[in-house]
Amino acid sequence: TDPALRLAAIRQDGDAIRHLEPDERTDPALRLAAVEQDGNVIKHLEPSERRDPALRLAAVRQDGTAIEWLKPKERTDPELRLAAVRQCCEAIQYLTHSERADFDLRIAAVTHTCSYRAETSLYPFSTTSVSVIPGTPALCPIRHLSQSERADPRIRLASVRSDGISIGLLRPEERTDPELRLAAVRQNGRAIRCLYRGERTDAELRLAAVRQNGGAIQYLEPEERTDPAVRIAAVRQFGDAIRYLNPEERTDPELRLAAVSSHGHAIRYLRQSERTDPALRRAAVRQDGDAIRFLTPSERTDPALRLAAVTNNGDAIRFLRPKERTDPGLIQAALAENSHAIDYL
Repeated sequence: TDPALRLAAIRQDGDAIRHLEPDERTDPALRLAAVEQDGNVIKHLEPSERRDPALRLAAVRQDGTAIEWLKPKERTDPELRLAAVRQCCEAIQYLTHSERADFDLRIAAVTHTCSYRAETSLYPFSTTSVSVIPGTPALCPIRHLSQSERADPRIRLASVRSDGISIGLLRPEERTDPELRLAAVRQNGRAIRCLYRGERTDAELRLAAVRQNGGAIQYLEPEERTDPAVRIAAVRQFGDAIRYLNPEERTDPELRLAAVSSHGHAIRYLRQSERTDPALRRAAVRQDGDAIRFLTPSERTDPALRLAAVTNNGDAIRFLRPKERTDPGLIQAALAENSHAIDYL
């Protein structure tokens, strides 16, 4: 019966308002507190309880998808609709075509992200299936817009600049602009997998893709990555990308060195004949001491290499055999980097 007690409960859990009798929630401040804590609580309020425009606005500002529960006559305010999609891009799916005619609203939808509430979907016009990951820009709200609603090139460009993978939702005739494709891979290099081979003939596009995400090189055919600059850019951005290259594509010592300098563990993808250079092995353990685990005993006979490994990561001493760690200086370096390394002695 205490109004203060009810308000405190609502502020902690807005959904609790549905357990109150109508005469217990007559206070506008109580209803406002409920939607400010959980916008979707508005679905539990009677139309007569949500007449206040400020209450409806507060609900969609807390959770844009709360607009789903409002009747068309309750969401005539353009500011309300814009606030909803700015808070959550998914809110646009609950608006009618006439309600999302505003250009600024559609732009807001494709450039804002939110948590994903629907089922995982696929990108119908990409060359491969692309999973939608909850809570990331890969939500692609442009999928809720019809072709006529995204006819303006600025809508499509804004979408790929916000989420490069969204290019996979566009029809081939909607992505003929080279600038659009380039913007997509600059935002997310992996967007190149959504393009047909005929759409990725531009060398600049392929280079931009691997510079943004070295792993994108796996989506290029061998004849698309003949340029050494593409391969070295890929491993500089993501050392492990070297695993996607054929042995004949990684004959360049500089490329192998760039890979392990980016990620020491990349050395595991090299054949023993490809890692005979002591400088390459040292670069790997200097980047990540744990990389020493991938070297054979004959490859780690150099005391300076073992010292470099434990100096980078004291715990790397656990990968050394007892006879490889007899040097007091090595043990001291390991303990200086990580006192817990003593557990492996």
